[in-house]
Amino acid sequence: MPDEAKDHTLLGEYKDCREFHLGGDMLLIYLTNDNEITLLCIGTHAQLFK
Repeated sequence: MPDEAKDHTLLGEYKDCREFHLGGDMLLIYLTNDNEITLLCIGTHAQLFK
């Protein structure tokens, strides 16, 4: 993952999830385990964190 994606672990409602920046203010929230990645949400910061 490129550094500019700012991939990081989340807290609160999205505890155990990760988030990265797709570009601009668009974010993607996802979960991972040993075998798969589950995409949960795509949206702006304002849409995802109300």
